Amino acid sequence: MTDPLHTGPEGPALRAFALEKLTRVLGAEKGRRVFADVLSEAKLPDVSTPDDLYVFSECLSRRGGFEAAVGGLLGVAAVLRGATARSAVA
Repeated sequence: MTDPLHTGPEGPALRAFALEKLTRVLGAEKGRRVFADVLSEAKLPDVSTPDDLYVFSECLSRRGGFEAAVGGLLGVAAVLRGATARSAVA
């Protein structure tokens, strides 16, 4: 039996999911740059678990503007995929 809320991408696909959302909103070049910058700011080696995605989303949301909007979307997606919704971003 599958969990209907846990139907999204997992593992390496979470990275692609986050990057695709950023590049769709910000454009390819800026989206990739922001993705790398946020990984560094969040002290994440990659986005590979729902909890990673949640931490990434919180860090992204702090940037404001369209980046914050994408961060909010990714945060909801992370929780729907099983993230504990506990911030690791100081």
